[in-house]
Formats: sequence, C-alpha cells, structure tokens
Amino acid sequence: PCCWSITEEAKPFKKVDRFVPLHVRKKILQEQRPPLTVLEMSPCDGVLSPGGKVLVYVTFCPAEGGSYRRRLKVHVKDSSQQLMITALGQCEEPQLDL
Repeated sequence: PCCWSITEEAKPFKKVDRFVPLHVRKKILQEQRPPLTVLEMSPCDGVLSPGGKVLVYVTFCPAEGGSYRRRLKVHVKDSSQQLMITALGQCEEPQLDL
C-alpha cells in the first residue's frame, strides 16, 4: 500500500537580520504572513493499493475577491519524487444594486 497526502505548498519565511531597524523588521515580517487558505481538498490523505486510484476534489473557496495562484504538493510516503499541481482561481466581489 501507498500512503499519500496533499497540501498547499507553504513558502518558507525569510530570516530577518536582527540589526535591521525594528520598524523595518516588523514590516518585513507582516509581509511574510502566510496567504489565506482558499482551497479545500477532500480527501486530503489516504492509502492506495497497487493499481488503485483515488478521486480528490479541490474546492475553491476564497473569502475575498481577487486572483489566486496556489501550488498543491502531493506527498507520497517513502518516495523521493515530488508532484506539484498549480491551481488558479479568480473571484469577483459581489455587487448589489438597489
């Protein structure tokens, strides 16, 4: 059997030099906050038998309008290969004319 999981790729945080002025450090750290989660995967992990298949649903659920680009990383236990899936989405802000 093969154990697998799928997650959104997280960008590593850059180290901030401690000699940088505090206000600059705070700004850099705020810009490094992880992006909002806009994708839900179901199932997000599982076990496959040899020759088996699994259907994974990816739901786009943004909280605000805008263009989104996310990379999904498929992890397979005991495998050195990495599979990346790029997901693109566009969401418009709702408008109500009265």
